[in-house]
Amino acid sequence: MCATPAETAPASSEADALPAGYWRRVSRNTGLISAAEQQRLATATVAIAGVGGDGGLLAVTLARMGVRRFRLADPEVFEVENLNRQAASQTDTIGRNKAEAIAARLRAISDDVTAEVFSDGINPDNVDAFVEGCDLVVDETEYTLHHLAGC
Repeated sequence: MCATPAETAPASSEADALPAGYWRRVSRNTGLISAAEQQRLATATVAIAGVGGDGGLLAVTLARMGVRRFRLADPEVFEVENLNRQAASQTDTIGRNKAEAIAARLRAISDDVTAEVFSDGINPDNVDAFVEGCDLVVDETEYTLHHLAGC
């Protein structure tokens, strides 16, 4: 017998702070990850630089898994040539900034998602703000964050 959403939610005050319906929405994750791991996803901040191809697909997948806080960076706009392979590329996103389009897609998946958008991409002036306080930083760019951060 499958656990009900109420049975999968931790009995902590942190779980109580999650939006109503969160545990029901992610209840099908039960058996794939533990309640403690789900809690980590719920409170994590994930930064993804480059959200056109793999980065966009990752963002959508993480939102469906229960991640609620994102920082998204991409200076490019969707083009017709992206329609066959990029997660948020649709006829109505052609000409739209990729980070803004993915942020809208994530909010459509879950209205408790927050996404800070870096529509000019990542550069030496904003890389520290982009990664500060994040639990996970993913570089899906054609350039490298490692180089920008001076590592």
